[in-house]
Amino acid sequence: MSELTELQMASKNHGTQGAAENYNAVKTLTPLTDDEESYKEAYLNGFAKIACKEEILLHVTQTFDNVVWGKLQETFTAETDMRALGIGIGVGEHELNILQRLQSYYKRITQVVVEPNGMMLQAFKDKVRNFDLSKSVVTEVFHGTQQDFIRKRRHDDVKFNLITSVHSLYYVDDLEKTLEQLLGMLKPHGILLVHIQCEDDLMHMMYREKPWLLSNHNHKLFFTSKDVVDCVRNKVCDVTCFPMKISYDITELFQEYSSLGNRILDFFSSQSHFRDTAPAHVVKEIVGFCRGHSKRDDRGRFITHSTDCCIVVVNSE
Repeated sequence: MSELTELQMASKNHGTQGAAENYNAVKTLTPLTDDEESYKEAYLNGFAKIACKEEILLHVTQTFDNVVWGKLQETFTAETDMRALGIGIGVGEHELNILQRLQSYYKRITQVVVEPNGMMLQAFKDKVRNFDLSKSVVTEVFHGTQQDFIRKRRHDDVKFNLITSVHSLYYVDDLEKTLEQLLGMLKPHGILLVHIQCEDDLMHMMYREKPWLLSNHNHKLFFTSKDVVDCVRNKVCDVTCFPMKISYDITELFQEYSSLGNRILDFFSSQSHFRDTAPAHVVKEIVGFCRGHSKRDDRGRFITHSTDCCIVVVNSE
């Protein structure tokens, strides 16, 4: 998307001058994804504290157990050389949880994981060392983005039985191309399991109405479950969606001197040290947007509601 197009989009909801000022102001900030330490802090000690991780882990696990697990066993026998790929794994809770199930049935497993943040990838490696893995399990790690991984293996014909992407497709430039590449890495009847937010998510609504907030990022859009389904609908595959309602307590975000609140704000804005480095009027606009899209509960806490979705895509080729 061109810079002019971004400003035109922004101008629909914000005066042209204001959009241009905000666009230029954000251009001078450090994207959160460019600062490994800040990203780790914003995620692990910020967003993860309010993100209902246990509920999401349970939802992904239940979808895997109730839908994916049976399909894998029906198609691939215990003697299969099971190959699983995890994209944008963070610290790998979901991948290790699924690996535990895979090793209960398959005799040989290779798990490949991809993560751009080196500090979070190291946390995954530490988890693996303390994880009860059978000798038949091989874990391979790739430090880089999924686009980097795809480019590196473009001449590799090895296919995967299972590919997982939990909250990681937000950071790609071309969603349709990325999904096409991921589906191309699946074996016939292999499965792509995606967990992603829906259109009613606070961050998606914020980036849609204020696209200048991503003006210093390589990716300019924040994709949702609808985008994923639209992209794979015409492919040779079967698609099933499993939504879940989720609520975030973002009260701390409105506390100017709250460390937790500032980390949450960094994660929501996708900027490093946003409250300290962005112009005051930009901070005020983003904080005001968050307040306007949350409601007080009976305890006086600010709550925002959204929907997450597990999408199961079975390669029919």
